[in-house]
Amino acid sequence: MKQKQNRVFFFGILLILTAILAYSLLDQRKEEDMIQKIEKFRREKDEAFKYRDDSPIENREAFTHLNYFPPKTQYRIKARWVPIDENEADFLVQMTDSTFDRLRSVAYAYFEYEGKEYRLLLFEKEGNASYWFLPFKDASNGKETYEGGRYLDVEKPKGNTLILDFNFAYNPYCAYSPDYSCPIPPAQNHLDFAILAGEKKFAADSSSTSKP
Repeated sequence: MKQKQNRVFFFGILLILTAILAYSLLDQRKEEDMIQKIEKFRREKDEAFKYRDDSPIENREAFTHLNYFPPKTQYRIKARWVPIDENEADFLVQMTDSTFDRLRSVAYAYFEYEGKEYRLLLFEKEGNASYWFLPFKDASNGKETYEGGRYLDVEKPKGNTLILDFNFAYNPYCAYSPDYSCPIPPAQNHLDFAILAGEKKFAADSSSTSKP
């Protein structure tokens, strides 16, 4: 009887270890898929900035790539969202040329980071019905990233949660050329921690020499 119990115990432990290994491999595969998706996005953007006529890069001949942080899962954040009341949707945003433009706010995204809760304001994305627009600032601005803040396109949710994947954070065109006028991230979207993910500060003389 004791030998039988030992066998049952052994197989029970084996099943638990197998399940742990399977989940670990699944998480690893998800992370690998995420990294591949991010790297593909970056390659395609670099090619567009290099070869397209509407590229914001002033010296395309010397340009090879933008500079990025390595992909990090900690900056892929799940958030719950709450819709904005229609009567409060109209939002006046300041532009970098000191003019003002109107954006349509659609939702607040609530998330927790390192034990603290944050709220960000999301807007309609002009010309793309599948995504919302998130202009934001964080503690890395003026250091590792563009001092004017960055943008993030957020896929419209199908349920009550959405994903803020800051690995896809990108610079406004104003970061590449003074010829553009861009929305300045509103005070509601200023974060007090550094988001060391996504696109780094652009430097025309270093874009072809430094790559993560």
